[in-house]
Amino acid sequence: MSDTAASARLRQIGYQRLALLFIVYALGALHSLELPPNDPSGEEYLGLAKRCLAEGDFLGHCTIAGVQALNIMGHYCLETENGRDGESAWPIWGLVMRIIQAVSPANPTTTDSRWASIAMGSAGACLILSSRSADTCSGNVTPSKSSK
Repeated sequence: MSDTAASARLRQIGYQRLALLFIVYALGALHSLELPPNDPSGEEYLGLAKRCLAEGDFLGHCTIAGVQALNIMGHYCLETENGRDGESAWPIWGLVMRIIQAVSPANPTTTDSRWASIAMGSAGACLILSSRSADTCSGNVTPSKSSK
């Protein structure tokens, strides 16, 4: 890998980590007892998180920090006044689950088990990763070799 390619990859990872930081700030601003209700700083941090994911080429190269940022973004959208119906949160969580399924340890091409831990924290996520099966909301069950 050339120096320019390596530095571009580091920039992508850095932007996705910043997105995670900004969305945590947004959730903190939303629940802060020191700020007035509906303070605009939460929306500002949300906008910064979205821009960082876009700048970090999240869809082209996803990282764990980027997926975590998306997961928390779903929670933020659900907890704001205009998103309580879940209309904006569920599509975000759906994207998170699809990314996790694509790179999960159940996929024989990947071995990074850190992806599985992200699924466990998602509200409403029906993804269960265990040594025996990968069960999803759609009802797809993939038995492991040990259960045959």
